[in-house]
Amino acid sequence: MIPYERTAESLSDFLGQPISQGALDNMLSEACGGLEGFVEQMMARFQQEEVAGFDETSIRAEGRQAGIRCF
Repeated sequence: MIPYERTAESLSDFLGQPISQGALDNMLSEACGGLEGFVEQMMARFQQEEVAGFDETSIRAEGRQAGIRCF
């Protein structure tokens, strides 16, 4: 995971416009709000398939062990 400060800086560099951490938080909140029900729909589809591929990779973030799951 990339910290908000670094993400905002990268987006600012890429877009050529300043992006604050607060603006980034608002964008992410709005984008995530559109994902309601997504996990449930995805799991229902997986349960209908004969074969499904999954992968889990561990990472260390902010001194803690975390996992990334790919479907």
